[in-house]
Amino acid sequence: MDELDRTLERSIENMKATSETVYAKLKAQCFGILPIDPEGKPVYDNILHYKRLNHQTYPASITKVMTALVALEYLSLDQKITIIEDDIVTGSGYNLKAGDVISIQDLIINMMLPSSNIAAKAIARATSLVAGLDFVAMMNSKARQLDMTSTVFKNPTGLPDSQQLSTVKDMMRLGVAASKHPDFSQLWGLKTASLTVTGLNARTIKVESSFLKVKQNPWCLGGKSGSFKDCAM
Repeated sequence: MDELDRTLERSIENMKATSETVYAKLKAQCFGILPIDPEGKPVYDNILHYKRLNHQTYPASITKVMTALVALEYLSLDQKITIIEDDIVTGSGYNLKAGDVISIQDLIINMMLPSSNIAAKAIARATSLVAGLDFVAMMNSKARQLDMTSTVFKNPTGLPDSQQLSTVKDMMRLGVAASKHPDFSQLWGLKTASLTVTGLNARTIKVESSFLKVKQNPWCLGGKSGSFKDCAM
């Protein structure tokens, strides 16, 4: 056993000890705790604790993580777009209006912190226009690239759709991709933020994370919750 293997073994043992405490508090019907080795690589063959890893269930607003990753392949953070009537949808993060002009960065923050459905729809629309492709098709293509073989996306918001399904193991793969993205990884761990809106109704919108783990724990680098059936990453 070389030094790297010994380091990995020690790291996994330390993570196991820490995860025992987390595991004892988990009440979810589907969950998993994925270790990351010292080089930042996920260790999928040594998942620490799990339950129904491959059971398909509704991903809810965790869907927005995929929405952001797909968008960032085509849009720059400083690019600005105008919200239109078709973007307006009820639900979480209902803080934008038609005519608002806002940057992609602030839209992503608005998706991640208060989980804005309007932001998700606006980002999907803007990305689709630039790429010339159907956004949901791009989401599913990205899922295949990440080896999320049990995931099907039907919308960019995570709003209820009986055919929009994923698994804990697939969400782990999405989480790893998100944590490695140089831009996105800086945004989904924010506790609070101020969004700049221009246009006829110029204003500053203060938002805070709806994910308690991000808000309450300094060790939590980022994450996304879902309000349907208590989903979280």
